[in-house]
Amino acid sequence: MAKIKSITHLGKMPTMDIEIDSDDHIFYGNGIATSNSHAVSYALMAYWSAYLKANKTLEFYLHWLSNAKEKIDPNQEIYELVESAKIDHINIHTPYHEYIEENFSIQDGDIYFGITNVKNVGINEFLKLRDICAEVAPKTWMDYLIKVIPNVNKRAVENLITVGFFSNLGKSRSEMQHEFSCLQGLTKKELEILQEKLDTSISIKDNLKNLNRLKKEGGAVATTKRLVAFADIINRLENPGRSLKDNLMSISISEENLLGIAISCSKVDACADASFANTTCKELMDGKKGKSILAVEITRIKEHVTKNKDKMAFLSIRDDSIEIENIVVFPEPFAKFEDIIYVGSTVLLFGEKAKDRNSFLVNDIHQI
Repeated sequence: MAKIKSITHLGKMPTMDIEIDSDDHIFYGNGIATSNSHAVSYALMAYWSAYLKANKTLEFYLHWLSNAKEKIDPNQEIYELVESAKIDHINIHTPYHEYIEENFSIQDGDIYFGITNVKNVGINEFLKLRDICAEVAPKTWMDYLIKVIPNVNKRAVENLITVGFFSNLGKSRSEMQHEFSCLQGLTKKELEILQEKLDTSISIKDNLKNLNRLKKEGGAVATTKRLVAFADIINRLENPGRSLKDNLMSISISEENLLGIAISCSKVDACADASFANTTCKELMDGKKGKSILAVEITRIKEHVTKNKDKMAFLSIRDDSIEIENIVVFPEPFAKFEDIIYVGSTVLLFGEKAKDRNSFLVNDIHQI
């Protein structure tokens, strides 16, 4: 059993350095095992982290994002790092087809998610994509659709499309998902013939129309019975039965589920009434004064009961610019708008910054 040898008072504050008569230098305080070396290790980590954040900002975020998978809650770690990066003017993007990287990487001064940072996309799928793309050198969505992604796990492909991996290829994410889904109906042999006879100057639908004949007639279909199923694939491409325009709310929710945070847009972007806002969270954090209207999503709520037994709340909110806290809803507006104050709610907040403290006082709330 270790014994305390000495206690030395340090500095002006009630801080002590406790020396322990023990070979392993471990002692217990409040039921927690600790040691001087443990404290020094954390202090050094904090010092070097602060130094790197100030002097090698891009590399700092790259390192911490790359190791987020090792944390207890990787999604929360990524969320907080991306929000912090916004304050430091670091741009972070979804995975992108021009940068086939396993993990987070720096490209042209910005940080991009890697392929394996997408939920349910593993190292094997990354290796397949990397090797096939190196061999095929795809340039268009049709190249990827016909020559690359048929060799990759279906769920991984769907998730990559969903987070915008194939963006800037002239198709919406919804249209890509639809075409990929339709082509799942082709047999292996039909796909091989399509790859062999692919005409990139016309649409995938017209390519299939050109092959909608029996093999003996120069087409891709093995039997007369199979012609019906083949024609059905073409019909699905022509008549999807729904709009293939991307929905911003859907994109935001999907990216949050698959990446840990919405990158391309926020839930607020899908709200038409968001246009009434005249201030962003970043502008408010930077010191904008006067009456403001914010279009935001409520991310956290801490309720408080006053001495008069009235309920009020402190909110954290976010828009595309940043997440901020210290949003105060006093008892009167809280009682009036309590039904729309919940995590995930998209609202217009009317109010202004307090004169004597760094908080935003809400006087009116409209759900959007």
